[in-house]
Amino acid sequence: MWQDRAKTQTFLLHVTKKKRSHGELSGKIETVTHEKFVCEGMVDYQYLAANQYTERANDPLDVRLRTYLEASTQDDLELIPEVFSRVDLPLKYEFKQRPMYNETQTPSSDLKQVPRHFFTYANFRSNSPVPQEVQRLPKTRGIPLHMEEHVMGLLKEKLAERPIWMRPK
Repeated sequence: MWQDRAKTQTFLLHVTKKKRSHGELSGKIETVTHEKFVCEGMVDYQYLAANQYTERANDPLDVRLRTYLEASTQDDLELIPEVFSRVDLPLKYEFKQRPMYNETQTPSSDLKQVPRHFFTYANFRSNSPVPQEVQRLPKTRGIPLHMEEHVMGLLKEKLAERPIWMRPK
């Protein structure tokens, strides 16, 4: 289970009202819990099978699988989503999220940009090109490239003479 356990002090309150008297309520605390399980994003999605699948839950495996073989349309198959993720933006759900997408020059029915957001929905079952991420410069941490090559060369020479695992602690 993809859940985080958290401490809490929660109770279940059972409230009853008598039918004949108006406004007279009584309540009692049924139970107190000291921990809860918190889900994030797509983990909140729960797979609830249709009655035809739950009725055969205790049957042998071949009988349970026969239920899926008898499906006539794709809507009859109630399958669990292919990816459960702890992040709020699930993977493989008809979109790619990249903040640095290039704007598409020609509008396409397969690519849809959401205004004021940084993601593009793409239908991956089509042949139209998907926008690519902007090419970024290599990370040099502010060191000029020629100096970085010189320093890396010196380090390689030193490590060739005496590797790290042979040095005293």
